[in-house]
Amino acid sequence: MERLAAFVGVLGLLAAAGALVVGDLILVPGLSAQHLLLDANLATSVTEPVHLRCAEVALVGTIVLALAVPRWLGSRFATAAALLAVGCAGLSRAVLLPKIYTAWGHVDLVAGRPLAQLGQAKELAEQGQALHAVLGVFLLLVVGFVAAQRSARAPRLHTSSEASPPPEATTTESPPSPVAAGVTAA
Repeated sequence: MERLAAFVGVLGLLAAAGALVVGDLILVPGLSAQHLLLDANLATSVTEPVHLRCAEVALVGTIVLALAVPRWLGSRFATAAALLAVGCAGLSRAVLLPKIYTAWGHVDLVAGRPLAQLGQAKELAEQGQALHAVLGVFLLLVVGFVAAQRSARAPRLHTSSEASPPPEATTTESPPSPVAAGVTAA
């Protein structure tokens, strides 16, 4: 049962981390940078559903991870980190990303107006990036707990200094010679 929990936990961890990396580091910047094909307003409109789907995959991955961690790792700290990752992913998907894209929808990026709403949209986008960075930290904490558990279970290899006693502690005793024992050959 522990192997199944480990498999499910790794699957959730990979899904959450993959969605975070693909969504925030590859797809969203890649779609936003297509200035030759799309204007900036259309790029944000195209980016929104992709970003939301990546956030949903990250949320599902963190939920699966949080369900598997107690049986897999058996650590309260790892469980707490996984639950905090669920909270960050849920906050991102349910609250912050819709606010970000609503704010970007009220701004004309080509003209750069209205300035107050443009500043608010940029601030929300920075908060979203910070929240995703915190989510990444919690996922890395879970990876650290996995590594610590694996190293604790690994058999320890003895070094050469531990395997044999130091040279001064060894005594070389040879068997008593027959002459020293007083036995003479007949």
